[in-house]
Amino acid sequence: DAEAGLAVAPLVALGRANDLELSIHAARPPRPASAQPGSLDADALRDIDVAGSQEPASQLLAAISESLERAHPPELERYGVSSRDRIGARSGHPLRVVGDRIAAIFGIGDYDLYPHRAKSNRIDIEFTDPVSLLVPQFFGSCTESQQVFLVGRVMAVIARGLHAVEKLPPQVLEVLLAAAARNSEPNFGQGLADEEALNAQAKRIYRAISWGRRRALEETAEAYAKAPRVAFVKWVGTVRRSAARAAVLVADDLPGCVTLVRQTEGDLSGAQGASLIQAMMMAEDMLRFWVSDAAFSLRRRIGMA
Repeated sequence: DAEAGLAVAPLVALGRANDLELSIHAARPPRPASAQPGSLDADALRDIDVAGSQEPASQLLAAISESLERAHPPELERYGVSSRDRIGARSGHPLRVVGDRIAAIFGIGDYDLYPHRAKSNRIDIEFTDPVSLLVPQFFGSCTESQQVFLVGRVMAVIARGLHAVEKLPPQVLEVLLAAAARNSEPNFGQGLADEEALNAQAKRIYRAISWGRRRALEETAEAYAKAPRVAFVKWVGTVRRSAARAAVLVADDLPGCVTLVRQTEGDLSGAQGASLIQAMMMAEDMLRFWVSDAAFSLRRRIGMA
């Protein structure tokens, strides 16, 4: 049955399935991006968060998400694109059709989309309003499920206001949140960066936040400043693994998605050091999550059981 097909998927992904298990898996073809629109809302995403709760760092980053364009202006020219290359919502372009289906699942109303020719094996993000997705040529060589996985990972962090983790390195994120925290604790983060630069960034962030959300910024900044210091490499890893959990369910193809992670980020990619470790932790987490009670419950909730 369908659950048997799901249960043998980790064995297929690991290359350990026997002929019977392979046939059981083949009898359940993937149904990528078939979840109900709006079903993977913030509550659903929190339920499968790797950390198990909303960490102060996540809350503060979400609170300042609308200020990112001012703090880190977009650099579309790096990809050799301009506004003329944007694929609009009414274009009917196949890439936009795929993106819109997945955006609807995550409850995302609008985003900008740019195909580009720069060498990359991932979808990049730029801080525009709405946020821009930069899709490389590599995307076209992926299966439909893998395409859904790539887009789904990005949409999952956008839906939570955490998309900065897909663009900024952990060290830069630490400085960004330290500057944001200064809107509650003026001396927070001393020694992380130049004092004048931290204070200037704190002001830019505050001015970019709409009036109705400034109180939330102050409250989340206070909570972040009082919380234990964040290990940023570890935290970024948990955010990205949480997004991968959502994306692999929407893609509905564990072997294909694990293979993609291994080939583009993991042991089959030539990566080394911390990035390799994080990628392999992601692949392992996807394997474990796929057959968890939380995953089966969420499949029922989003209409993919």
